[in-house]
Amino acid sequence: LKQSQGIQLAIEAFPEILEKVPNARLIIIGTGLYEEKLRNMVHELGLKDIISFLGYVDDHHDIERALCECGIALAPYVPDPSGITAYADPMKPKVYMAYGLPVIITDVPWVASIIREREAGIVIKYSKKDFIEAALNLMTNHDIYLKCRENALKLASQYFPEHIFSRALAYMV
Repeated sequence: LKQSQGIQLAIEAFPEILEKVPNARLIIIGTGLYEEKLRNMVHELGLKDIISFLGYVDDHHDIERALCECGIALAPYVPDPSGITAYADPMKPKVYMAYGLPVIITDVPWVASIIREREAGIVIKYSKKDFIEAALNLMTNHDIYLKCRENALKLASQYFPEHIFSRALAYMV
């Protein structure tokens, strides 16, 4: 877990989300130097029963099972011109979409523009207000949620190896 991943934004927003969606929960997968800071935030906000930390998950199948139980995925990357996320191709949003999870993502990595264009989630600025609005929109508007879910699955299918290799091989012929 790193500060650049922006999960602190979700934690900060959660008390306001719970006002509208009291049964909302947040699962954080991973560990790292930033974990203690995140755990302290959760404790200070009184969210220990709402936000759970799974820690490091050794078996990827366990991550897949956890994702199957989720409804929305988060990728609220912190905008940092000196960071690599704006220039990288993060895999997490693609994995999330492969499980049919609409993604709330900041407009930091290039894949955010594709998620916006294909309506596979909601692209936000890195702000608590934007995050809350996006989360509540997906949690309370069934039609928008289902549309984003369907579009996430369609978009993710383009990243399956057979699609990537067939497109790459087409250029070689």
